[in-house]
Amino acid sequence: MTPYWVTLALLAYLLVLTYQLDPAVDTKLANGLSFSTSTRICLTAAAAVLVCVAGLRWGIGTDYFGYYKGYSQSGAEFITALQAFDEPGIKGLAWATSQISDDAAVFMFAASSLTLIPILWTTVKHTNAVGMSLLLIVFVGTWHGSFNGVRQFLACAVIFAGHRFIVDRRLIPYALVVVVASSIHISALAMAVLYLVPTKQLSRRMVVLLAALALGALYSSDFMISLFERADEGFEVTEYVTHSINPLRVAVAVAPVLLYWSPGVRTRADGQWFYRNMAVVHAAVVLAASWSAYLTRFSIYTTAFLPLVLPRLIDFPNRRLTALTRAAVTLLFAVYWYTEVSGSSALNDFRFIWERQGAVQ
Repeated sequence: MTPYWVTLALLAYLLVLTYQLDPAVDTKLANGLSFSTSTRICLTAAAAVLVCVAGLRWGIGTDYFGYYKGYSQSGAEFITALQAFDEPGIKGLAWATSQISDDAAVFMFAASSLTLIPILWTTVKHTNAVGMSLLLIVFVGTWHGSFNGVRQFLACAVIFAGHRFIVDRRLIPYALVVVVASSIHISALAMAVLYLVPTKQLSRRMVVLLAALALGALYSSDFMISLFERADEGFEVTEYVTHSINPLRVAVAVAPVLLYWSPGVRTRADGQWFYRNMAVVHAAVVLAASWSAYLTRFSIYTTAFLPLVLPRLIDFPNRRLTALTRAAVTLLFAVYWYTEVSGSSALNDFRFIWERQGAVQ
């Protein structure tokens, strides 16, 4: 776990330095104002730490060696996959990186960079609490999650980077975003429904209805499995499909909804209610899919919004209360992050690329 602690220490140091150089950085970001070059350097350095640690990992993540071993074949299949539109995105990336260096490590670094840079950039651009948001990218699981689901998180980055088309109600551009994301992972097609997320406050009746639908899906696992089997003859019911997720993950997803009606100081022009509504959507997705680790992967897309959602849920008129609550919530998510990472054998023994022995394990 040592590399994780060093990464967090560097990130925290750079964020503290950012606030020392510009105590009003959150206000400037929230109002679309420019900030100093020194602040930009600190934020860029903070992002670079997360990107480089992720990109330079070795063997970390359940699918790492699958992508590492299949790198050459993926690049060779790019044209065929493009013609059939059979998720050509990741194969195109493999082909492109092979033109630079025929080393799978370069491909893995590129995949991490193209995943995290759009997420970090979009978060910084649209947050109203940059320190909390950047820490939450780590603590909600998006950062280390990208070590596992390489393709799906890359697709998630595309959806997240283009989400403002939803806020601005621009259907065609958002549809193109979904198409691009689905070229990387077909599950991104399901994110077309995010366009239906309203940009105004949900009624209590609607929140209750979503909760009822989520509970209905939770207790209809047999029916859901039968639908999958009918839709896809090759669908196989494995332990991964029927394995329920940790109740702690469900609790963490549902808890932010308790702040949905809290007073806030953001404006409608900021898309405040879209982000607050995403707290409800995320909770519904996780609750509905919690009976299946396989289906819970759809929450990858909604989890990415939490670093923008939570600071808006905790944006009280009393600024001291806001600061204390944000600190407490960030700390609670840090505890959640630690339990997730330390308990995973695919993540907790972190190694860097220069530790590889010249052969794939």
